[in-house]
Amino acid sequence: MEADAFPGYVAKNEIPIGPTQRGIPVIPVATRDKAGVLTNQFAHATTDLCQTAQWNTENPNFDVGCVGKPDGIVVLDCDVTVLQRRIQH
Repeated sequence: MEADAFPGYVAKNEIPIGPTQRGIPVIPVATRDKAGVLTNQFAHATTDLCQTAQWNTENPNFDVGCVGKPDGIVVLDCDVTVLQRRIQH
């Protein structure tokens, strides 16, 4: 799907880029759910884009969950796709 044809569209494999570049670890979550799909998921939370790409290869329908850290990181859960680009800028 061409991003230019759908303003605000972000491919699922691109979703982890913004948070991980800011040092926010992510985990794969079930599609349209808040449930993580990994056993001991918080231990597997990562900022490694190679790992997130692997998760996307295993199931391209996974959504992405950000994992808050105790050092003052605030996570905003935004389910409106168009707002993601605005938030990142």
